[in-house]
Amino acid sequence: MLDRTRNYIRLILQAHRARRAARRWVRAQGVKAAAYCMFHLNRTAKHSAGKDAIYTLKNYLVRWLYENGYCASVYQHEQVLDCYSCGGTGTHWNGDTCWKCNGTGVYARIPLYAFRFDVAGHRYSWHQPACLVDFDIELADNDTPSSPYYEKRYRAPIPTELRAIYYYAVKTYLEAQGVPDLPDIAPAWSNLRDALRYDWHKLVAGYKRRFTDSQEIPF
Repeated sequence: MLDRTRNYIRLILQAHRARRAARRWVRAQGVKAAAYCMFHLNRTAKHSAGKDAIYTLKNYLVRWLYENGYCASVYQHEQVLDCYSCGGTGTHWNGDTCWKCNGTGVYARIPLYAFRFDVAGHRYSWHQPACLVDFDIELADNDTPSSPYYEKRYRAPIPTELRAIYYYAVKTYLEAQGVPDLPDIAPAWSNLRDALRYDWHKLVAGYKRRFTDSQEIPF
């Protein structure tokens, strides 16, 4: 009974605890905590819940770090996505040329910028799709255009509560720097109201069904 409501309450309380822990981290370490947390979030974001919010937060942090003098260098890369239809071979099992990639074995090429940051003595490297870099950047002198970049292997996701702490540490730091309109990963209170309404109707329907089934057939 009330399973959906209990789940939303658990998520809300989890987000509250994560915010409190994140505020302590940021007060103690500042930008060092934000960069450390984003490093771990980014490593597993693709296979984690809330990945869109994580990538949006990463976009804001990368821009803020670049504009505030933490960037050591910027390089051009190109992410190569192997064709999923032929497995990157360019031909199907029967020897025919793959129609999906026209025999190239490559499904898509995505232009990227590779940012290198020095934050509190630690080096961080993050890739950003070129289409998301809407601010002026200066490429490194020894940059090699279109260096290939292949996606890393799957990494196990971070435990839910720790991921929430990492997320709110980055969000708290950026908010303190005046970055507006940052996304949130906590469930809204309106969702809790909807969950209560759903569980109430489910509860009432269950009692009605039980009452109807208990009535004796009069013939």
